[in-house]
Amino acid sequence: MITRRAGIPRSEINYDLGNDFSLTSITGYTTFKFNNAFDSDSTPASFLFSEFNEDFDQFTQEIRLTSPSGKALEYIVGGYYLHSKVKYDYLSFYNGFPVLGGLYGTTSQKFNQKENTIAAFGQATWHMSDRLQFNLGGRVTSDKKNANYFKSLLDNLGRPTNLVSVLTTGTGTSRKVKDDTFDFSATLSYNPTETSTLYISGGRGNKGSGFVNQAALANPSPATFLVPLERVTSVEAGFKGRFLDGRAYFSIAAYHMDIKNFQDSFYNSAARAFQVRSLDAKSSGMEMETQFKLADWLTAYGNMAWNPKAKLANGERMQRAPRFTHTLGARFSADASETVGLSGFLQWVHSSSMLHQPASAPGDNWSLPHDLVSARVQLTYKPLDLALFVNATNLTKEVYRTFIFGSPIGMGQVGALNEPRQFTFGLRKTF
Repeated sequence: MITRRAGIPRSEINYDLGNDFSLTSITGYTTFKFNNAFDSDSTPASFLFSEFNEDFDQFTQEIRLTSPSGKALEYIVGGYYLHSKVKYDYLSFYNGFPVLGGLYGTTSQKFNQKENTIAAFGQATWHMSDRLQFNLGGRVTSDKKNANYFKSLLDNLGRPTNLVSVLTTGTGTSRKVKDDTFDFSATLSYNPTETSTLYISGGRGNKGSGFVNQAALANPSPATFLVPLERVTSVEAGFKGRFLDGRAYFSIAAYHMDIKNFQDSFYNSAARAFQVRSLDAKSSGMEMETQFKLADWLTAYGNMAWNPKAKLANGERMQRAPRFTHTLGARFSADASETVGLSGFLQWVHSSSMLHQPASAPGDNWSLPHDLVSARVQLTYKPLDLALFVNATNLTKEVYRTFIFGSPIGMGQVGALNEPRQFTFGLRKTF
């Protein structure tokens, strides 16, 4: 059972300062409540029932000054403030969980965090000539987080000597962390023609420190409560442009990322808990996208991503990082008559194999290579804006894992398969 409630009110005020300068204020508030309860023991019986409850609130305020456009130097400067609170409660109902003689009892893991962030940022573009531009951006951030974790026993189910009661001693931990960071980026771009661009860019970005909100049953608190700040240094070079009077589009880019303290989240079946480890990583690859208008009514398109190097410092391949993916397809839109339109697409998506858990995790946690073919055909009666369509997905009847992890009771692997071949017929009216 899953329950979600969310609200995202937002206001934006723009003020003309004169001489083409403008001042913008953006105020936002986000609230999110989430509840998910499910049988989590990976067996037909109900040995372990889990319930997640999360309550999140966030307020943000941004003010920025924008310079006149069309000048040799264009810039934006501003400030940003964030305040957020999150409350998390993870309930576990053990009812004869079949390890260590059987586990019985109800436990609660409560996690609370408050965060305050203040930042100043700026970005400038120097038009060095009609064809050459240099873009430079930076952000100084101070981020403070205060978190606490507490595990308690709610009910021993009449078994005070059971391991659940013995190990859940009503203990916890708390921690404060402050991250002062500087993010920056720089891009040099050149336009060989009016519709094409060559560029090279580099920069550094930071992902703030975080906390782990779950612990193994045998631990009074998370083995690693504080996850250190993650820092990514990257460089990219590429080309993109339109040709043949705009009928053709092509882009290609090569990149490299050096990641310090990569925050790697995974499910530890031995500890029976979600955990986060921190270790360095590197990733390099190439991306390409193309589109060609074969006729007024027919367009072919495609993209591909090649990621030969996505390695952690311990030599493992990064999770959910296939070496190669691509999409090839064609879409069409034509008039069958003055009142009837015909449109649709045909698409082929390929992915090579990828890991869903750390390579060191027990069992087979791979998704094998797969190819998905999908299509859509639609007839539209224009006078009534009435459309009749059929969608077809997974025409090749591919079967692969969308996620996988080790069973918490040692019964092999637990996961889910992709959607089977499906046909959807529909009628849509535009009012």
